[in-house]
Amino acid sequence: MNWRNRTENRIAFASVTIVLIGILTALLMNHIRRLEQSERRLTASEIRYRALYESATDGIVLINRAREYVDCNPAALRMFDIANKEQIVGKKTDEFSPLQSALSESHSNTNALTEAAFSGKPQSFEWSAVHRGMPVWNEVTLSLATIDEDELLFCVFRDINSRKNSELLQAGQNQILHLIGTDSDLQQILRQIALFIEEAAPHVHCALLLVDDNQSTYRMGVGSAMSEALIDRLTTSEIGSGKGAISEAILTNFPVVVEDLSSDGLLGMNADIKALHRYRSSGSWPIMSKRGQLLGVLSLFYGKVGAPASDDMLLVGIGTDLAAIAIEGRIADDRIRQLAHYDELTGLPNRFLYTQHLESAMSHAERHSAPVGVLFLDLDRFKYINDSFGHVAGDAVLREIAMRFKLCLREVDIIARVGGDEFIVLVDQFALPHELGEIARRLLSAAIKPFEIDGQECQLSVSIGIASYPQDGGNTATLLKHADIAMYRAKATGKNNYQFYSAAMNTHSADRLALETGLRRAIERREFVVHYQPKIAIKTGAISGAEALVRWNHPERGLLFPLDFIDLAEEAGLIGAIGMQVVDNACTDIGAFKAAHSNFGRVAINLSASQFNEANLLTQLRSVVESREIDPTFLEFEITESMVMNNREQAIELMDSMRELGFSLSIDDFGTGYSSLAYLKRFPVDSVKVDKSFINDIPDDVNDSAIVQAIIVMAHTLGLKVTAEGVETETQLQILRSFGCDEYQGYYFSKPVPAAEFLTLLEKQAVIPTV
Repeated sequence: MNWRNRTENRIAFASVTIVLIGILTALLMNHIRRLEQSERRLTASEIRYRALYESATDGIVLINRAREYVDCNPAALRMFDIANKEQIVGKKTDEFSPLQSALSESHSNTNALTEAAFSGKPQSFEWSAVHRGMPVWNEVTLSLATIDEDELLFCVFRDINSRKNSELLQAGQNQILHLIGTDSDLQQILRQIALFIEEAAPHVHCALLLVDDNQSTYRMGVGSAMSEALIDRLTTSEIGSGKGAISEAILTNFPVVVEDLSSDGLLGMNADIKALHRYRSSGSWPIMSKRGQLLGVLSLFYGKVGAPASDDMLLVGIGTDLAAIAIEGRIADDRIRQLAHYDELTGLPNRFLYTQHLESAMSHAERHSAPVGVLFLDLDRFKYINDSFGHVAGDAVLREIAMRFKLCLREVDIIARVGGDEFIVLVDQFALPHELGEIARRLLSAAIKPFEIDGQECQLSVSIGIASYPQDGGNTATLLKHADIAMYRAKATGKNNYQFYSAAMNTHSADRLALETGLRRAIERREFVVHYQPKIAIKTGAISGAEALVRWNHPERGLLFPLDFIDLAEEAGLIGAIGMQVVDNACTDIGAFKAAHSNFGRVAINLSASQFNEANLLTQLRSVVESREIDPTFLEFEITESMVMNNREQAIELMDSMRELGFSLSIDDFGTGYSSLAYLKRFPVDSVKVDKSFINDIPDDVNDSAIVQAIIVMAHTLGLKVTAEGVETETQLQILRSFGCDEYQGYYFSKPVPAAEFLTLLEKQAVIPTV
């Protein structure tokens, strides 16, 4: 029994043992599996870490406490420009220290940074260095890490070139823009642009060359690394086809890149500039204004063969933009100063600058007891040029006359344009008054030389007033005023002459001002009257019409003729208002003429050039004839050839419109202008009037007789009626009759007479209708 019990006990113990062993085995196997899984995870983590470490774009370096490099990743090799790890691993930081060289700091400062990081205080700073001639920037962080129970310094170098370059470029641009905004010297600004490019790209040399307005020569050259002698040599080189890359960029307004100067025909510049032989390639880019005008060229020169890098092109874009802003700004400033002190049309000084010169000359004259002369010039009948040929032709004449005047003067004399057709001359180095007269005579001779406008020869003259300091005025205002008075005296004495100022002229000046005031009052009070000169039909001897001629019934001076006031009315801009009063008076009188004889012909009225160019001429004429209830066919308007030659198409359109209203048109003073059949046949006119100057000398002057006969034949060929003016003798009338002239007017029959007397003439003979 005991044996059995012992046996059972042993069996039970063995069973328990087996169970326990099974449990322990299962537990052990489970633990082993967990250990294997943990090891696999650790291995995978290490692999991932190593992959991240090796493939990181940031440079990573591990440093131990002995200041030895333990490891680095491929990005660090590229960053430090070394081939493999053997060149850095195991070396002390003192032997290879990118931190030291990049930071440009002392060894103790580098040690201080690493010591602080080993103490558990992370460090962060920027690292700069030059890699293959280009600046590189990195942000460096130092932090403590424990790897395999070793405390290592984990150094990360992050590329911040893009950000840093953007900051540096922006700072450089801001500095240049500040120079531009503070009105710094243009040469200084351009030099700063060249320096800005060369600092951003140390491998290039930069030059900026500015061209003149006609792009034929250089007006300025600037560089930074290049010597002044080389820049001067560049700016004196020729601009032309085949003269180098810079010339080609200027001529074509396109970039020109030469990748190999030794083999390319363009050579970047003239081959004889030996200082350029050190360069192997170049690029030239035009500097353009906002409006597309070429201002200059920016050129880069390289020591190696090849094309510009993309980074260089960014710098070129910034440089040309900044240069264009600077150059255009200076051009605008110069333009403002030019406009403030000079006349835009002629380029001569204006009144403001002239006054400054005059004040300076008078101050100098006062200290040295010397005289100063002022000549006031006013062109005679210049308004006729503007009215007849337009302002474009008038401007051309002013430029020409300004040049003529300038050539008449000495270098020390100053001439300014102070008004539409007014000039002033300053003479401050003369001894006797007759020298001023000599200058005035030269100016008169220059002004009277003919001009050609649209194929027609025209002639002007000038009236000159002379005043001198100190006898004619002690200050600029008085001196200019007295020269002006003397000029008006020259006009009053027949124009085309000069007059020295005298105290008695002040009375004349006051008279002229009073006359202008009287003109304005006369328009308001309708003091202008019309006299009529009969037109006679040569075949019948009967009155066929009349020409209306204006007179001023002055309340104090009596009846004034046109020579007494027309020029002043033109200058004062009153001729249009006076002309419309003539039309109105004529319309009133025509009613009486028609009442006296129903077959009375037309009244001819002269239109001035300024009237003919008024935009509302047709409206005014229509208004007058409608208010007076006059048939427009009773009116004939006389215009000169020159009035319609400036803008022929516009003039013809206006003339057509006048004829559509019923008015007749006549060419006045025919023979003194173009007198061309080609032009005459295009003008919608009804008749021509032969100028008095041709009638005066017939039959004595064979040429004048031939001209008159030719005009009559030509006009009749075109179906036009011919009127001769200024007929004073029976012989002249007989000659005109033999030539076939249609009608005449002149003192031979009657001078211009008031309306009442003209009515008497009408009543004395039968009136033949105008044909």
